[in-house]
This record gives sequence, structure tokens and C-alpha cells, in this order.
Amino acid sequence: MVLPAIRIGFMESPAHKLGPGLAILLVCLVCLFLCIQAFFHFGPCRPLPGIPRNKLSWMGFKGDIIEVFKAGNTMDWLLEQSRKHGPICQLFLRPLKQPFVLISDYTVAQAIMLKRKEWDRSDYSIELLSGQAPMHHINLKTGPEWRAHRKLIQDLMGQSFLNNVAAPNIYSSTLNLVELWTMKERTANGHAFSATDDVIHSTLDAAWAFTFGDAFPVKAIHQGTISCAPVTFTEHKVTFGSPSQLPAVEATLGASDIVGELAASPCPTTSWYIMRATSKRVKRHLAIRREYVQEQIMAAVERLHVTDPVLAEGKVKFTSATDFVVRRVKDCAESAGEVPDYLSETVFGLIIGGHDTTSTTKSWGLKHLADNQIVQDRLRASLRASFSLATQERRMPTVQEITGTCIPYLDAVLEEILRLACSLAILDRQATCDTEVLGHHIPKGTIVMMLNRGPSFTEPAFDEALAGGLSVAGTGSSWVVHTLHHFMPERWLETNDQGRSFFNPKAGPTLPFGSGPRSCYGRKLGYLDLRIVFVLLVWRFKLHKCAPELSTYDAVETLTYKPERCYVNLESIKE
Repeated sequence: MVLPAIRIGFMESPAHKLGPGLAILLVCLVCLFLCIQAFFHFGPCRPLPGIPRNKLSWMGFKGDIIEVFKAGNTMDWLLEQSRKHGPICQLFLRPLKQPFVLISDYTVAQAIMLKRKEWDRSDYSIELLSGQAPMHHINLKTGPEWRAHRKLIQDLMGQSFLNNVAAPNIYSSTLNLVELWTMKERTANGHAFSATDDVIHSTLDAAWAFTFGDAFPVKAIHQGTISCAPVTFTEHKVTFGSPSQLPAVEATLGASDIVGELAASPCPTTSWYIMRATSKRVKRHLAIRREYVQEQIMAAVERLHVTDPVLAEGKVKFTSATDFVVRRVKDCAESAGEVPDYLSETVFGLIIGGHDTTSTTKSWGLKHLADNQIVQDRLRASLRASFSLATQERRMPTVQEITGTCIPYLDAVLEEILRLACSLAILDRQATCDTEVLGHHIPKGTIVMMLNRGPSFTEPAFDEALAGGLSVAGTGSSWVVHTLHHFMPERWLETNDQGRSFFNPKAGPTLPFGSGPRSCYGRKLGYLDLRIVFVLLVWRFKLHKCAPELSTYDAVETLTYKPERCYVNLESIKE
């Protein structure tokens, strides 16, 4: 009785009624489905055993990508995943590729970055940045070629360059910003105005100046345009008209915008090739940047043959970062008047590296100081006391005074700005061999993303139970965990045996420049820039708190994690 029942059931099935052709098609579709499932189970996008993940995210072509798009803000979504899954989880953010591993703990992140042999620059970061500068050292894996390219800029973090070239140029560009804001403050008459573009342009001018010298002909800030710019007043703010950008300014700022567009794509390399082949804007920007960078390099080559009579016989005076770099590769630059690509990319990298993250950090710093009046007042009082001669003479501190005076509270304020700004909110590394993180096996080639905010940074760390008994909160910090999201520079200050306050840069968890051999090479330059800018701005202006709708901490994501709004309500301080 069983066999006829099976036979009748088969004879009456839909596949039989559809005919042999459609039946074969149905069988093929089933086989294809099984092959796809086998691919996801055993292919490159299979989940890593034991590491928490979103349910079923690995089984589709789009993985977690749709959820990221729905969230709108990648950083906020990543933070939500860390709170949901714990100190380690895996995310499928690229079609048909290995998952990323997300780490949400300071101690683990620091350990990964300090391990020289097990971890290296990630392929994903290289995909994002290498399109515009493939031979820059940041886009090379650690090895002889990377060391050779990085050696080109080894002089730029020495005291000779920082004190004699970078600092004066940053100081001069900041004075231009002070002059511009003094004019705007008079016109604003107690209203707030957007500081975003002014901060970006001032920082770009500084980067151009210390990269090429103060004779570089292009300036992003033009004080003269404020007098004829249209002005619109509303209840809480005033809007100044924006003068048209010079081609070099637009092309340089466009480099960061391109990286932001690529970061929003699940396939950055493909997107870059399409963009470069089809976008007139991208082609124009690349041509403009290449032209002015090569012109400045050749000018630096010519300067190598000019000795300064003030210096000792045969000595050349270096007035820019390009002078220092070209000195090391002058033979290559002089050959047939042709500039090697890697030299142009090294020089252009100084501009982007010295501009984008720094301007973003300044914008966050202005917001924090305006919203924390007690901190701002204490900082100003500390500056007045430390620069007593400038106070007596009713003038601004000189660049030598700013760079040569130890002010612990200023250092603490800058460190706290960097901690909460999170201009680079995500750090990443790629495993060069099979390794282990928080007790989980990490195969070779896996990319690990490490958050620079959230748990153990700006929120309490996960307890040991979530890490399988492993210690994940051992930062050695005595900070009160429920205040981690507050702006409190005092957390970086300690008292010595003589009762004097001193700045301790290792007082707590922060990684604004990364760590280890692939950390940000321009750390000293970044601190110097922030130091000069905030001394001059806080000395010259009272930063009043803006209206609530202008003081939000919402962010937008490009190359960096920028504030969506950065407004200032200024009051000039009479000397």
C-alpha cells in the first residue's frame, strides 16, 4: 500500500504537471540554491566560529550592509553592535567577503596595534586611500618599501622643522583666522555664525604654508571678501555669503570628499575606477593637484642650489617640508626634470594628513569649549598667568612663547578634546597570520576594526564575564566610569610630591593617533597645530554657548568624523 501512495503522490506533483523542461529548470534552481548555501557555509564569507554576529546576516549577498544604510550613520550603528554583542563581534559589510571583526575595548585594541608581526595595515584602508596616492607610505604594507618611503619624511617630526618651519606658518595662518573672525564678530553683533569652512580653510592654509613655504601663492582664507559678502540674520545666527573657492582649494578639499564617497561603497576599488573614468570633477581635481604639487617640488629642487649667506658657507636654508623631503630624493627629482610619482604623493600626503583630521578636531574642540564655560575660563586664566609678559604688554603670545612654555592645563584640555573628538573613530589592522583575540581564533587575512569611542573609552568597559573571563577593562585608569562621556580636562592632571600639578598623557584610555609602528606619523605636528590655534583663539575671544539647535553633537562621516554643525558666538576680549 505504501508504494502506490508514493507513486500517486509523485504523479500528482506540480513538477510533473509543469512538464519535463520546467521540471529540469526547477531541479537546476534547487541545485543552484544548494550551491549558494554551500558557498556561504564554506566560502570566504562564512562566519568565524564562536564570535557573536547578527542572525542570518552572513547568508545573503548584502550581509549587514542594508542595516548600515538604514541606520544612516555608520559609527552609530557600529556602536550599537558593540553594545548588543559585547567586546567582540563579526560584521558582514562587504559582499561575498570575509567578515570584519569589531573590537570594543581599549586594552585589546592597544595590544593588537603594538604587535608588530601579527598585524599590519589593512587591505580595506588601502582600498579607500590608495586610489589618489597609491605609493604613499600609508598605503603600503610594512616592509622595505614602506620603510624607504617613510624615511623621506623622517626629518619632519624633528625640532628643527617643527619649531622653525611648521610653528611659524601655523601661527601666521591662525592670525589670519583671528583677523577674519574679528571682522565677522563685529558684523554678527552677538549672533552665532558657522565656523566650519573658516576652520577648514585656515587649517588648509597652514598645511600649504608648512608644506610649500609661506610664498605659496594660493590662500583659502580671504579677509577682504567679508566686507562685500551678503549677510542674512535670523533669530540665533547670522549667515555670511561664501566666496567662490579657488580651483586649488576645491581640488584639495575634494580629496577628502572622495574618500568619504568610497567609504560609503561596499566595493571601494570598483567605485574608484568608475569614478576616475567617468567623473569630470575627479579628473579635474587630480590634474590640478598634480600640477601645483609638481611645481612646488621643482621649486624646492631649485632652492637646493641656492645657499643662504646668513648661514655657514655652503648651507641651504630649508623653509618648507618639501625642502626637507626633496633633499633626500634630489637625484630622482632632477633626472630629466621629471618628478617620480611617489615623491608627489608623499608631498600631497603631508597636506591631507596635516589638514583633514586636524580641522575636524578643532571644530569639536570649539564646541566643547563653548559648552563648558568653566573649563574655558580656567584655560584662559592659565594662559594669562603663563604668558605673564604678553599679559603685561597687552599683546598676544608669540609663537616662541607658545611652543616654549609648559602649561599643564592647556595640555590637559587638548588631550580631552582629542579623546572626545574621535576624528578617526575607527582604527583597523589585518592579521598577517592565524592569531587569537579574546579567546577566539582569528584566521590570517581577517580585518579587525577597533572603535575609538564607546565602551572603555567614553562609556564603561564590558565586564569580564562578556569576554569569557578575560580581562578587557585593565586600563590602569582611576577615572570614574560614569563621567567618561563628560568633557573634563582635569582627568589628565596629577599632583607630584611637591604639590605641583602635572599633565599625565597616560592617565586613561585614548587612541587619537593609533599606536604601534603604523600609528599616525604626524602626532607631534598635530599637537603643535592644536596648541597654537587654541591658545590664540581662547586668548582673543570669549566663546559663548550657542543656541541648542546650533550646539548639537550629531556628526557626518567623510574621511573623518566631523560635527554636522560647528557654530561660534564670539566676543572679542580687549587686551
